[in-house]
Amino acid sequence: MNLGTLIANSEVLALGPLTLVEHELKSGSVVIVLAEGLNLHGGYGFVYLKSQPLSPAARAYMTGIRAHEQLLVKNEARLEKLYRHTQRRTHT
Repeated sequence: MNLGTLIANSEVLALGPLTLVEHELKSGSVVIVLAEGLNLHGGYGFVYLKSQPLSPAARAYMTGIRAHEQLLVKNEARLEKLYRHTQRRTHT
């Protein structure tokens, strides 16, 4: 079972990227809850030994992850724009 199915078939509030529930947003089985004042940000990083140079494969992997991140950022913006009319407001 994926996150979208779990959310669509229960009474749950979930935090995460819209990409994970894109299908459910399209079907209308879930809606965005806009939580005013909630200021969450995520991030990631790459960790490696300072004394060891990165291999070409490691550099390629990091480049691929960064490229995928850009696709996700664009998709998140597209989904937010497309489904913002379905948002429900709540105050934190």
